[in-house]
Amino acid sequence: KSKLSTQFHYFRSEHWFITQGKGSVFLDGKTQTLKKGNSIDIPKKSIHYIFYCSRLFISLDFLPDHI
Repeated sequence: KSKLSTQFHYFRSEHWFITQGKGSVFLDGKTQTLKKGNSIDIPKKSIHYIFYCSRLFISLDFLPDHI
């Protein structure tokens, strides 16, 4: 398994869409497994990271903080 660094953003939200592979997202103390076709919204000011079991590709959208 590989893990990306722990993240925290004051001024932006994110939307992750899994385009390939399988991984688990840690979001504010909870872990959720995602696979191809799944998505998750990451609110601003949340602690989050992803760790993956297979080759993983994510489409990442940064959402303006006024939405």
